[in-house]
Amino acid sequence: MHKTDIHPYLRKNIQLYGWYKIFNKRVFLPVTAIYLVGVGRLSLVQIGIVGTVTGLVSLVTQIPTGHFADHHSRRSALMIGAALLMLSSAILAVFPSFIGALMAGTASGSGYAFVSGAGQSLLHDCLERWGDVKQYVKVMGRAQSKGLMGNVVLVGVVPMTYALNPRMPFILGVVAFAVLFWISWSFIEPARAKAAVNSANHFKQIIAGVRSFINADTIWLFIAIGLLFGLYSAPTDYSNLILKDLGTAPQYIGWIFSASSLIGAIGGYMLHYLQRLSFKSFVTLDIAVCCLFFVIIGITRNLWIAVITTLLNLGFWRLRSIMYQHYLLEVFKGTMKKTVLISIIGFGEQLFVIVLPVSIATIITHFGYYNGYTILGIITTVLLAGLTVLGFSRFSTQRLAKI
Repeated sequence: MHKTDIHPYLRKNIQLYGWYKIFNKRVFLPVTAIYLVGVGRLSLVQIGIVGTVTGLVSLVTQIPTGHFADHHSRRSALMIGAALLMLSSAILAVFPSFIGALMAGTASGSGYAFVSGAGQSLLHDCLERWGDVKQYVKVMGRAQSKGLMGNVVLVGVVPMTYALNPRMPFILGVVAFAVLFWISWSFIEPARAKAAVNSANHFKQIIAGVRSFINADTIWLFIAIGLLFGLYSAPTDYSNLILKDLGTAPQYIGWIFSASSLIGAIGGYMLHYLQRLSFKSFVTLDIAVCCLFFVIIGITRNLWIAVITTLLNLGFWRLRSIMYQHYLLEVFKGTMKKTVLISIIGFGEQLFVIVLPVSIATIITHFGYYNGYTILGIITTVLLAGLTVLGFSRFSTQRLAKI
């Protein structure tokens, strides 16, 4: 698809989505806990409660907000999400208390639920209507690259304003999310067929939407995907503690995360080459990248190997969700519930992010960091391999043959 062949509406949305990916992150995130403890006088227990509440809100609103986007408007869902994120930042700037943090967490959790999947579905709709849907991975990968490069700058600069005024990063967060709202408003949403909805039975409609994707033949594969997503996110704190234990100064851990964003940004321009893999082959690759991370760190106990492994793992993590969206949207081609489908992945990830930390902590408490990570890698490899084999064996062979 050459640039001269791109429909003007599609070109506009692709350009806007690149900017959207820059501003849809919390630019103040590195100093949030410091701010709440130092200015708001929150205890560590209260910080934990706020994190749990935010996660639970995101979990329970993930699929209903996807239903809203599918049956009403993807663009409206993006605008509502941006408005809620603006509200969350404003609350933190004005009310840095425990109650304020809970209110901000609630707004943030629901805000990200609204935007989760809506933008991806809108771009997929645009490619179906005005372009070539086979370009989805390429378009999304390059938008993610632009977003990651922008995030490196914003997340690096905005927290530095904390020294001028502790509230300043959150005020700038309001500005960033205001830009996000404007970008969301500027999208052009293509006309599309929508399923008839009985307004009195939205709950039944949501359940029916979920059941159109999850049934006895697909449940095991969706569990495997949710567990994989959770395993990339849940152990972050323990991985940081291992890096510190191996000799990394805490102030340099942020550099590792920034460097992984740059690796992800470079990878985004090459991500479409992975479309040559079948769905099953990509899931196998994903399991290998995820589980070998634990095993390599656990066995080698070497700082530089841990740093390199972390960089590659995080760089891949920042891109892999695009591939799952591509494969599942191909498997369920023609569905009018794209956002619900993508939201199911988010729901699974959020569920395991809530459940896994306790299990990981138990393993590490009994066996230590390194033996614990080795055992975790072996257990999850066996578990994911079993779930994946079972999942693909029951998945529709006719559907999978298409991709």
